[in-house]
Formats: sequence, C-alpha cells, structure tokens
Amino acid sequence: MRPQPPALLALLLSALLLAGCTVNTFPDGSRETLWGVPEGDEPPTRQERQEL
Repeated sequence: MRPQPPALLALLLSALLLAGCTVNTFPDGSRETLWGVPEGDEPPTRQERQEL
C-alpha cells in the first residue's frame, strides 16, 4: 500500500526540518536541541595542525 501524497509530503518535510537540528546530551542527562552545525565540528586551522 502506497502512502497518500499528503502523508508523504509531511514525512519529507519533517525529515528536512530535523536535518538541521542537533541534540546535545550533557553528562547530567539533560538535553539541548540546537539548530545548525555545532561549534566543535570545525576543521583545525593550519596552526592547530602544526601543534599536534
């Protein structure tokens, strides 16, 4: 059975909205939802690579 077009559209829209969301879980068990890319995911700079 194929999903109805409105249900399929709602599923795709939900997936797109969640794609830009990140959930951080902290050591105390609390959670925080953030939009966009987390700050810690930036590649190291040239100077940081040389220090390693």
